[in-house]
Amino acid sequence: MAYQPKFTITPQLLAFIENIAALREKILAATVQVPWIPTLQKDARIRNTHSSTAIEGNPLTPEQVRLLEEGQSLPTEPHRAPRNAWRRQLHKAITAVQRKSPVAYQPSDKLEVEVRLFMTDSALGLHDVDNRLKDI
Repeated sequence: MAYQPKFTITPQLLAFIENIAALREKILAATVQVPWIPTLQKDARIRNTHSSTAIEGNPLTPEQVRLLEEGQSLPTEPHRAPRNAWRRQLHKAITAVQRKSPVAYQPSDKLEVEVRLFMTDSALGLHDVDNRLKDI
């Protein structure tokens, strides 16, 4: 049994299809103005870089990515507060000890911190202790 479409091919339908094909060819043949191409390429490169690095946790904004792409440097903050609870607890403990000490500390002073971890072997296997200590 052959397929029977539920429409009839008419001269009007063929005229519509011809118009669609002609418009499609015009669109395909159209070129983007040459002065726009470098701007579009740069914008695409910045968006692509921002998106692909944001997936990996990079906190840079698209504007910061643009500055880096142009060879400029980014201003850095002099001090960033600890990023997570573990660091905040450590920072709080160190600050409490500093307040009790009769010695006045300066921002340029280097402090030695002894960290003792009380974890079982199985707990140590679940945590990235080495990288946490590097962040201190």
